[in-house]
Amino acid sequence: MDLSNAKICMIAHTFYDADGRVQRYAETLASTCRQVDVICLRDGSQPLFKVKNGVRIFKIPFNHRSIKRSGYFIEYSIAFFLFSLWISALFIKHRYHLIHVHNMPDFLVFTALLPKLFGARLILDIHDAMPEIYLSKYRDSRKSLGLTFTRFQEVCSASFADAVITANHLFKEAISRRGIPPEKITVVNNVAEGRIFDRAKHTRTLSEQNHSFTLMYVGTIAHRYGLEIPIRAMPTLIAQIPDIRLIIIGSLRDGVKELPALVDQLDVASHVQFLPPLPFDEIPSQLAQADVGIYTALSDPHMSIATPTKVLEYTAMGLPTIASRLPILEDLYKQGGIQFFEPGNPEDFARSVIDLYRNPDKRADLIRTADMSHPQNIAWDKERKAYLNLLRQLLGNDRGKNNRGSKKISEE
Repeated sequence: MDLSNAKICMIAHTFYDADGRVQRYAETLASTCRQVDVICLRDGSQPLFKVKNGVRIFKIPFNHRSIKRSGYFIEYSIAFFLFSLWISALFIKHRYHLIHVHNMPDFLVFTALLPKLFGARLILDIHDAMPEIYLSKYRDSRKSLGLTFTRFQEVCSASFADAVITANHLFKEAISRRGIPPEKITVVNNVAEGRIFDRAKHTRTLSEQNHSFTLMYVGTIAHRYGLEIPIRAMPTLIAQIPDIRLIIIGSLRDGVKELPALVDQLDVASHVQFLPPLPFDEIPSQLAQADVGIYTALSDPHMSIATPTKVLEYTAMGLPTIASRLPILEDLYKQGGIQFFEPGNPEDFARSVIDLYRNPDKRADLIRTADMSHPQNIAWDKERKAYLNLLRQLLGNDRGKNNRGSKKISEE
């Protein structure tokens, strides 16, 4: 089947406007395929349907985000039921040729049971490996019942799908060790979206206007991202850099409410600012106001192998970056381009910040090296080709089955 005739639907337990990876896939397909729909969560009181850049977005009336294990079970159960209803109804009407399901959770792939039975091909996209994320969040024993379940559902979900996509080669190695055939897995690396994270379109103004040295973090706020590290470093930094500012942009959910309390405890509130999460396409204008991007993730089974897209976005925007020394970042930036510090060490983080503050030439060198070692603007072209080749393979291998399935649905 030619992709220009394909109808594709994506399912994602996320907010579309805040998820760059889902948007990138969908907009790539919108410029290639006949029809692209996305079923996702509803954020607040937003309308249940809209069209954005050629993508039709259907939102289930559900947006709860849990932080406790029991809460996740309830949330995923409700979402599973609603996603199943939406995809079944839309498939009967539109007869999609392929369903692309984004984790988490992995078992969301089973919401597409009806389309699969009637011939649609099925992709499971593992953005994050759930067993590693489980260990990162809950620090349970590797023999715990919860971890055993996450491994079991991952293997079952991947077996049910026709193909698996994952976000980097370390994820592929991890899930292959759990019994998923490597030949079934396609790596589509996380990259910065060069069309959006284009430094030429934005002007850095904050430091010039306010004479401050600004550190910025944009993204998920959770314990595993180690954001208490820069806060604990602030007293040392203020003593050396009186005009320093730390800006943290993201959702302060119940699990990280201790961060503002820590700011007050250390008496650094005049230097630290928390801002609410932003739509994906508004992030570059904020990054343009910073002097240094920071990524302070702790070292654990998940964070050590998860591609930190925010670091790629920092360097795409020409920001010198300070980041935890993690295997995935050492692999991505093996030729240099970011300033590493010891994960979980506020003193080493402070030393790195002071070093960059005192050495503007070093900041410029980091940017130049990052540009040479990780060219952002062409990265998605390569990943796009890998993704579209996979779709052509899936749709071409079973053309008859898809046509038979579409005929059955239309006859009903």
